[in-house]
Amino acid sequence: MSCVQVLGPKTYAGKQMAAVGNHHRGKEVLDIHLLKAAAHEAVAHPHLGLVPCTDDTRPEWVTYPYRNAHPILRWLPSKLAEWLSENLAEELAIPAKRGDKWTVEELNTVLENNLVASGSTGGHIRTFGAIQWECELYRGRPKARCYPFDLDGHRFRGKNPQVNVWLYCMLINMLYNLLKQDCVCLIAPFPNNPNQPEDFDPKYDMDISGNGLMWYARPQLFFNCTVCPTGKRGKKHSHLELSLVYFSTFEPINITPHSVMQRNGVPMLYDSASSSNEPSLYICPVSNVLGRVPLIPCFVAGNKHPTLPHSFGSRQGAIADTRPGAGNGSRLFELSPWMWRYGRGQPRKVSVAEAEARRRERTSASRQQAAETLKRRLEQRGADFYERQRHRRTEEGAADGQ
Repeated sequence: MSCVQVLGPKTYAGKQMAAVGNHHRGKEVLDIHLLKAAAHEAVAHPHLGLVPCTDDTRPEWVTYPYRNAHPILRWLPSKLAEWLSENLAEELAIPAKRGDKWTVEELNTVLENNLVASGSTGGHIRTFGAIQWECELYRGRPKARCYPFDLDGHRFRGKNPQVNVWLYCMLINMLYNLLKQDCVCLIAPFPNNPNQPEDFDPKYDMDISGNGLMWYARPQLFFNCTVCPTGKRGKKHSHLELSLVYFSTFEPINITPHSVMQRNGVPMLYDSASSSNEPSLYICPVSNVLGRVPLIPCFVAGNKHPTLPHSFGSRQGAIADTRPGAGNGSRLFELSPWMWRYGRGQPRKVSVAEAEARRRERTSASRQQAAETLKRRLEQRGADFYERQRHRRTEEGAADGQ
């Protein structure tokens, strides 16, 4: 049988290069079960399109384009089930694992019993495109974005943060085609960090080396999901709404300890999701994310690509280029503390709560004005229509009289 693509329930195939969701803000609804395998047996559904099949005699082999567009999502179902089991086992009445590790059967049971589908769409996770911070001390609202689906009709405001962009390297006068996506620093999640996020003290726990309680990460997906205790899916008052981040890590690596940057305390990192090895993937609440970080590509030993050179060999979990100049090894980055400290904080004149209240008032006034404008235009359109009808009847009556 042929292999076709299934978009899943209620997705958008628009012509405006925008993503599905309210005002095209990069919101998608994904089926967690369709992310597990590369292809599924499915049958046609009168309202939901092609849906997974269990006992139909004439199924089709279909693929899920979200999984194809962002292959790292194939680990999301198991990571989400593990996170729920380790962090919310008591609240969700999840049984303890029978062995040293969670089995595939146990993880699938968690997803079946504790993950709630979203309304009529049938999806389990609802993505959003950005997270934003606001401080009580300084002005400004920095934002980190993540929308990885580079699909026709599924673009985030006409473009994706994860796209091919040109970076002009002035030192060697060359152009490099690099993958750009917002990078963040975050508090290590449980069980790697036994403390609560609110116990994190930036003054003492902010270790920029990446070996402590603060990690460097690349968000792979921002999403919301609804969970419920085992056996209480029908009791909505027991449902719990979660806002989570699915991310891969930048791991510290020490290959040039005597370089100027490393001698001055600038950490070198490699992207665990940029090589053939299985990446270091985790899930944490949105509250664990501290902010964006400026990571710049690092070129080592005259290598023309920002990857681990072939001459160094694979080490410390990073994969080296398969041959000199291949550029297929783990990507290297360095933290830029100067860019991180750039700018001067402007003190706030109003509190965050007051600023938020003012924004809500402006939004409400804008929507009210838009509704009044729409009403006025519809009334004017109706009046013009009746005037044309009256004028036409007058002309027809005059013609009949003649």
